[in-house]
Amino acid sequence: MTPSAAFLTGFDALPTGGYGATAFGSRWRVTKGAFGGARSEKLVAEELGGDRLYSVILYRLAGGVTMINPGDSAVEDIEAFLGAVEVD
Repeated sequence: MTPSAAFLTGFDALPTGGYGATAFGSRWRVTKGAFGGARSEKLVAEELGGDRLYSVILYRLAGGVTMINPGDSAVEDIEAFLGAVEVD
């Protein structure tokens, strides 16, 4: 699946590592890691004290092609999170 420009902007704005954040009025634990020379990146966001969990892998392929694998998460939900998240 090809991500939207808004998705990529939000994804790229988040730092690599593990940290706390706020989104939708809730606290979140966010982890973002890069693998394979940053050709793939994984983002996991877990709502603390809630039941929301977002997980997505982003692949940066040859020729500037970008693909995502959102797993069980809805792409729209992940994109909304990326637009709302404020890192501590």
